Order: sequence, then structure tokens, then C-alpha cells
Amino acid sequence: LWSGLGLEGPAVLLDEEAQAIAARSDQAPPPAAGPLNLAYVIYTSGSTGSPKGVSVAHGNAAWLFGSLKDSVVCDDQDIWSVFHSFSFDFSVWELWGALTSGGRAVIVPFEISRSPSAFCDFLLENRVTILSQTPSAFLSFMKVDRSRLVRSQLRYVVFGGEALNIPQIRPWLDEASNAPVLINMYGITEGTVHVTFRPLRLADCERIGSRIGRPIANTQVYVLDGELGLAPIGVAGELYIA
Repeated sequence: LWSGLGLEGPAVLLDEEAQAIAARSDQAPPPAAGPLNLAYVIYTSGSTGSPKGVSVAHGNAAWLFGSLKDSVVCDDQDIWSVFHSFSFDFSVWELWGALTSGGRAVIVPFEISRSPSAFCDFLLENRVTILSQTPSAFLSFMKVDRSRLVRSQLRYVVFGGEALNIPQIRPWLDEASNAPVLINMYGITEGTVHVTFRPLRLADCERIGSRIGRPIANTQVYVLDGELGLAPIGVAGELYIA
């Protein structure tokens, strides 16, 4: 082809470098990025002010999955649904949760994500075992009759992104041995997706508020008053994450 076009240069250049290329190692090169290098930038929604870009390093993302490995125990047999847009950091949890545990990630097409019935069929067809949802999306999904079939194949349902009204998911909170573990997680973009978790129980339906649980490993969470002192139990304050 090059000769037909009268272009001899590129072919000669490749021949001249053939020995140098052959002499190179066939092993994977060492990673060029370290824990402090930037992994991604995601903009906040602006619910606490103007939207702002949050820079997250590789080490932060690795910390997230290392911190939760004993709370959400998954392996190469698990199938994760990637339901959320990559502009929302819940997608970091869905995609890299699958890949760092050796599992499989199935991307939910946009049209299917907008139809609870089609989404239910998608989960059944792909045998999804780990489902991540905002509470509002999950409530729509629960209304589909076939969602009970999905329930029988799931191992975990992880909630995040919004306050969870726990009594609304009561039908999924029984103690059956084959029931999935339902986990309520709280997080902010600056904290790398999730910072607290609570495995939910039926008794949580009798308590007021969205219970966000305890800090995940390697994280501290404090309720502080206006002078940055620890607020007493039962006293409202601001949530600080370290």
C-alpha cells in the first residue's frame, strides 16, 4: 500500500526499528500512576452551594475498596450492575467494585435505566448479584412484580445518594436466609463515594430518620457544634469527616 502511494518512508522507519522493538521486554510495563496521582474529577450537584470539581487520587479510590472489603464480601462470581452515569460518583463504586474484586460489570443502557420493568428484566437476564440504587429509583423498581425474582438472586443491595426512608423498603427486610443484605451508605464526593455504612434490619423500620450507620474502616465521622466541639448525643450539629 505504501509503495503504491509512493510513500517509502514509514516502511523504512519500521524496518529500522524492528530490532529495537524486538529487544524490548514482553512484560507489562510498571504503572506510571501512583497513589497520589489524579484518578478522576467529578463535579458535585451544587446542593450545598455552587457545583465544584472534586479531584480524587488513585489512592483514595483504592482506599474505598480496601476499607469495605470485609463489609461487602464479593468475588469473581459476582455480577455488578452499573446503573449510574459516570458523572455521578456512585458509578465509581459500581464499576471498580466489580473490577477490583474480579467480578463482572454489566452496563445498564440509558433507556433501560428509565424503565423499572425493563431494568428488572435486565437484572434477571444478566443474573446480577450486587445492585446499587438511589432510594427513589429502588422504590420504583420495587413496584414491578418481577422484582421479587430479582431479589432471590441478589446478594447485596447498596443504597446511596439520597436519604433512605427505611419503612418504605420493609417488604425486602425480612430475615430469610436467601434474602440479600441491604446496606445504607452515606457519602460525599469529597470523601470518595461512601464514608459510612449500615446493614439494615427489620427493627430499623421502627426508628426515626435515615440511619447511616458507622464510619467505614480508616474513616472518622464527628458531629460538631458551631465552635467545632463535639456535640452531645441527641444534639444537632454539622457532620465532619476525616
